[in-house]
Amino acid sequence: MAFPLRFSPLMQASTTQRHLAGIQAELSSVTQAAVTGLSVHDPSDAPGEWHGILDLQASVSDQPLFQENGVAATAMLATIDTSLGDAKDAMDRAIEIAVQMSSETFNDQDRADAAIEVDQLFSQVVELANTSYGDRYLFAGTAYDAPPFDTAGTYLGSNETPESMVGADLRAQTGYDGSTIFPDALQALDDLAVALRSGVGSAPATQDMLDDLQGATETLVLRRVEAGFDYNDAEDAIRTSENLELTLQSALDGEIAADPIETYTRLAELQGTYQAALQVTAQAGSSSLFDFLR
Repeated sequence: MAFPLRFSPLMQASTTQRHLAGIQAELSSVTQAAVTGLSVHDPSDAPGEWHGILDLQASVSDQPLFQENGVAATAMLATIDTSLGDAKDAMDRAIEIAVQMSSETFNDQDRADAAIEVDQLFSQVVELANTSYGDRYLFAGTAYDAPPFDTAGTYLGSNETPESMVGADLRAQTGYDGSTIFPDALQALDDLAVALRSGVGSAPATQDMLDDLQGATETLVLRRVEAGFDYNDAEDAIRTSENLELTLQSALDGEIAADPIETYTRLAELQGTYQAALQVTAQAGSSSLFDFLR
């Protein structure tokens, strides 16, 4: 004769508690997903994808820094562009003086007076060569903590070019080696001032000075064009990083974001199931030992 299978009150209580614990665990997880909007919080939530998720999170976190570096680079390069433009204007004025003073209508005193203006142009170009952005000297190479030129026009900076990370494998110029930009201009201005004070104004001598002045001016123009290209590259890097941040964030959301509709639907289901399970547990707890033995 077969007898019906009976469970002891202890076994029934243990089974019920395990069932409740399982519901509580899932309810806690879904509640957290509803609050945070995330379905993945730690490795146990997605063991196979966790390393990829960490890489995505790191890449997303890097983009604002790259953008900040890019913005700083464009600001520095814009300052460099202005300084090179002003230096070019100073050299243009020096060329005008050299041409004017070569005329026989000017005497030695006129040339001595003109030399004073050339001295001022020299000082102006030195000041422009020591242009800074914040606490960075932009024509000092990587030695940007101190002015790169002394008052005599001697270069004291570095021959290495400073750069800033604006992408995972992308760098932007944030300064230049001033020794490749200004020394010829300063030397040409100094030579012009000396010549004017010595009364030199003949056509051959003036032509030699003009060649030097124009050559130094061309160097400034070329480096200004280069700065313009570097500026455009930095701007492109900012836009690339902004777009990449959106793309990476979208990919990351696809990995860890919880679907709102599914999450709240499941939350409502679990809350109903949990309340029902509590009622069953309460009823089971009120049963007597004799109920289980019948």
